[in-house]
Amino acid sequence: EKQPSSISKLFVKACDQADVGLPENLDYNGINQEGASLLQTNVWGGRRCNTEFAFLQKLKKKPNLYVAINIHVSKLIVKNNKALGVVYRVGKTMDEVRNNTDQQVFASEEVILSAGAIGTPWILLNSGIGPRDELEKLGIDCINDLPGVGKNLQDHLMYPLCYK
Repeated sequence: EKQPSSISKLFVKACDQADVGLPENLDYNGINQEGASLLQTNVWGGRRCNTEFAFLQKLKKKPNLYVAINIHVSKLIVKNNKALGVVYRVGKTMDEVRNNTDQQVFASEEVILSAGAIGTPWILLNSGIGPRDELEKLGIDCINDLPGVGKNLQDHLMYPLCYK
C-alpha cells in the first residue's frame, strides 16, 4: 500500500474527532507542534533521503570538499564575530577522543555548523556563544551573549502504528 496508509490517516482523523484533545496537525514543524499527524519524512525512490544521500553523493568528487570520519568537533574558532574554523579531536571511541590532543582546521571561505539538535548547541555553548551567566558559571568566556542557545529543546513523541 502506498504511504501514508489508509489506517494511519483514519487514526489521525479519529484523534481529531474523539474528545481526547488531539486535534489534527498538518504541520508539526510549524507554529503549533501539538496534535496528531502523519510522520513527515524525506523519501526518494523508496529510500530515506538523509544528508549524505541527498547532498554528499552528488558533491563527493568536488575538489573543494573533504569529508573526514571519526572527527569530534569541540568548539568553533571565532575572531571578530566570524567563525574561521573548528577545534576537533580524532577517535572512533570516546576514550580515544579523550586521549587525543586538540587539532584545528580552518575554512577557506565559510564554516557551516550542522551537528544536530543536541550537538549544535553544545558546540556553540562550548565556543562561548550562549547565555553569558550560564557560560561564566562553567568558566567559559562568553564571546556572544545569546540567551536562546541550548534552550527549548523538545522531543517529538511518536507512536507508530504496526499492524497486519
